[in-house]
Amino acid sequence: GPPPDTPDFDPEHTGWQPVRMPSPGRLNLVGSVIGIALCALILLGWRQHLPSDTSSVQIDLAPFGSWGAVAVPAILLLVGAVFFLARIAMHELIHAIACPGFGLSDAAVLGVWPSRLIPYADYQGPMPCWRGTIVAIAPFTILSLLPLAMASSGASVPTFCVVVSVVNALVCGGDALIGFMVLSQVPLRAVVQNKQWGMWWRSAGSP
Repeated sequence: GPPPDTPDFDPEHTGWQPVRMPSPGRLNLVGSVIGIALCALILLGWRQHLPSDTSSVQIDLAPFGSWGAVAVPAILLLVGAVFFLARIAMHELIHAIACPGFGLSDAAVLGVWPSRLIPYADYQGPMPCWRGTIVAIAPFTILSLLPLAMASSGASVPTFCVVVSVVNALVCGGDALIGFMVLSQVPLRAVVQNKQWGMWWRSAGSP
């Protein structure tokens, strides 16, 4: 379901200011467009590090008998689904680890909102805006940019990491959108706190 409520946090009556945030539907729509752009940029960055020769992959369907034409695509689809779900779990876990307490405090919540197709890592306590920015960009930095930076420095990067780097960039559009909206409204030294889908902020040092 949606991020849980925090009844003890009453921002409307304690001097906090709301941050304009996209609705879940708009986040998915606009985030998908941004994600495609990010994916294209990451893929462009990988082009110079990928081998120029292309090799074909052949699959022998004989062991599957007459079911080969159905079994092989089904297996490939299952493997792809497992990979995608594992990548989502890793993405949200990195969000949580970037939170205060490395995601081990009671304020950190991992969840899935099925009706909105939104997995999330939510931190229900206060934290500096700059820390929230780190939380937002952590998965893109670690899963997409770091392998590319390693390859650019001459390190050998497994093909699996290249795939993770590109696919992860595709789903980072929502993070980028939220990060932009927060930074365009909230000073870096201010304090932010989530309440369900909303976010609120106040100046550092305010009572």
